[in-house]
Amino acid sequence: MDPRITKLADLMVNYSNKVSRGDLVQIGGPVVTMPLMQAVYEKCIEAGANPFCEFEASWMQ
Repeated sequence: MDPRITKLADLMVNYSNKVSRGDLVQIGGPVVTMPLMQAVYEKCIEAGANPFCEFEASWMQ
C-alpha cells in the first residue's frame, strides 16, 4: 500500500479523531476511496476500535 495513504489513515484515526479501544467507527465513501478506507479500517483495528464500512457506488443512487 502507498505509504502516503497509510500515513493519512494514521493521522485520521489517531490524531484527528483520537479513536480508542471500544469505539464504534463508521467508515464510508465511494468505491474509488477503497485503499484509504482499508487503511483506516486497519488503523482502527490496531487502536482496538470496532470499525464497519459502507460503500457508495454511483449506480446505486
